[in-house]
Amino acid sequence: MDQLHPFTTSFHEDFKYNGSGYWLHTIDAKLRGPKLAKLSSIIPPELDVGRQHTDEELNDYDYIRLEPGVCHFVAAPNAPDGKRFDHAYLSAAEIEKAGLLDRLVKVREKMLHPDFQPKLHTTMQKVRSRKFMEDRAKIYELGITVQKRTGRHSIQNGVIIRKDIDRDNRHLTVELTSFANALLETYVPGMKDEFRAKRRLQHPPLTIGADENNTITSIQVNYLDIDEGMDGLRKFGQGHIGERDHPNMFTVLFFLGNPPPDYHVGNFALLGERTVCPTAPLSALVFSGKRRHAGIAPRRYNTDTPASLRYVSPVPIPELPTGTPLMRLSVVAYPNRRMIDVHPQELGYELFTSAGSACFQNQKKYQE
Repeated sequence: MDQLHPFTTSFHEDFKYNGSGYWLHTIDAKLRGPKLAKLSSIIPPELDVGRQHTDEELNDYDYIRLEPGVCHFVAAPNAPDGKRFDHAYLSAAEIEKAGLLDRLVKVREKMLHPDFQPKLHTTMQKVRSRKFMEDRAKIYELGITVQKRTGRHSIQNGVIIRKDIDRDNRHLTVELTSFANALLETYVPGMKDEFRAKRRLQHPPLTIGADENNTITSIQVNYLDIDEGMDGLRKFGQGHIGERDHPNMFTVLFFLGNPPPDYHVGNFALLGERTVCPTAPLSALVFSGKRRHAGIAPRRYNTDTPASLRYVSPVPIPELPTGTPLMRLSVVAYPNRRMIDVHPQELGYELFTSAGSACFQNQKKYQE
């Protein structure tokens, strides 16, 4: 196997996802660990172009285009059928089939409203240091965002942004989490029964449990000005692994930006898997575990870019209100962090201090 190309394609049938067609990736065991991390941290400069790629170009770079609705698996000898789901790209058409498009349109409009991002910034300034804010650029958090442990059976110190528990933003957090779960139920094999049992966990504004991985409404919001390069996101604008990516959970990445008509929507690459998809408005990418990835910023089409290499949405994208800023917007949802405690307790707002923090002892003490 070529040391520069750690993945190979061993099976694929070219049709939209229906449960029997997929990509299957295998990896050379010798390339695991640090060597693979080094290889998968490099963004091929050929991908950083302001247009769609041709199939021939992607083949030359040993990359695979993520076709909408087609599931990608990795070989897993210990799995019952020898494979496990890894990632899938969902265009606006797949989101429409799941019955979510109209609701996602409303969420997009709200999050791109000229007042929304500045309010998030003001809120986070109250609970985060200046250095933290500078390092994060325009990256914000919604919902329950940090849960620190103080002992084996302790309740976490819940740190919540106060403004995120008002009725409007709490509804937004629940909506995004609900969207993410619905996409997993619809398009990820084997997840329907899994999430039917967890449906009730989406709605509490705050839950507690005895496991360190019990945050169930964690949303990250990334803004980038349309003419700003990816370095505007600091370290998150390069090949990286998300801070909250976890080996045993899924990440659902929504692309909700508002690029101008003469701009390419941009691309998103899973660097280790060597797959790429457009960051088109009202589309999503689902992937599992810890994945090194990178976004490639939208940019203006060259005047000679042919129509065949310009992105065209499979469904009409509703126009945003006049005055909506031109912006790259991605929203990261972690909908299925597992809870060992299957009977979470909902906490009343009155338990929080004015600074938006609360410290608890252990679950037994709280229940007493």
